[in-house]
Amino acid sequence: MREENRLPNRRTFLKSTGGAIGGLGLIWPGFGLTQLLEPTAAPSELGLIQERLAEHYLILIPEVNWISTEQLLATLDPTGHWPDLEAQFKPEHEGIKRYGHCTRILKLAGAFHVAKGQPRSELASALHRALNVWLGKPHPPSAGWFYQIGSPLALGQAAVLMGNELSATEKAQIVTILKTCVRPDGVLDYSGSPATGENLMHEATIQVLAGLLSNDATYVARYAKQAEREIGPGRRESIQVDYSFHQHGPQFYSGGLYGLGFSRDATALALALRNTSLAFAPDKIETLTRYVLDGQQPLTRGRSLDITTVGRMVSWPVKHG
Repeated sequence: MREENRLPNRRTFLKSTGGAIGGLGLIWPGFGLTQLLEPTAAPSELGLIQERLAEHYLILIPEVNWISTEQLLATLDPTGHWPDLEAQFKPEHEGIKRYGHCTRILKLAGAFHVAKGQPRSELASALHRALNVWLGKPHPPSAGWFYQIGSPLALGQAAVLMGNELSATEKAQIVTILKTCVRPDGVLDYSGSPATGENLMHEATIQVLAGLLSNDATYVARYAKQAEREIGPGRRESIQVDYSFHQHGPQFYSGGLYGLGFSRDATALALALRNTSLAFAPDKIETLTRYVLDGQQPLTRGRSLDITTVGRMVSWPVKHG
């Protein structure tokens, strides 16, 4: 099929359905990638980007933590701890416990963002107590996913949702945690090596959040550009020239957490940056579009993925389709 005949079909498909990304729950409802080209009036670019990310995080939160807001409020103790987390994890699993704590903070922050009146005050009080458990405490560098990506990402997302409710000190302490993965030379580190693929996309997004919270446009631009560059195609671990996705070397990972996560996270950042001075280049948007429609969509049947595409998820205790 000639390319000029395929493009209108792809554009129509994305605009009417949200495309394959929308079908997999990886993009904001109502948005197609083509809407990146629509004009937007922005009173403040950084403020606009933060608002767009907040909208996106509200949609993701139900997948991040299944415990109800009411239960989280009822079980949070006066010191800001959840006793069940303290009892569940041994000292050697501190990273997992910290991540669980941070996802609960994110869940409360989402409820706070949309609440009004007395419930909002109650949620704010709980959030400050829960944040105090980790803010200002040591956060080890080069210690793997829970310390370098999971916990910082959840805290950064929560901070965006809390907005001006955070004190200047809380905001600065959160930014310090978000920068755990940044080496002195600015390189993004993952477990002792430069981050690549979805790990880099996660960490670059975390740095965008750090820049937004610091109101540092130069910092936001630096890591938005790193995220854009990682889209490829042809990076060592990212979207390839045939629109497959590689992670952990040349391992085919289009349908696993890496490939699916890259679709979601790169698109979310592209949507947040659209029509600003930091917007991704049109060829990068085209690469993302083709990756989803030509690289991922053929691997699906309904909501199920070809089992050969999911990597180690094949043995996880979760349902794949």
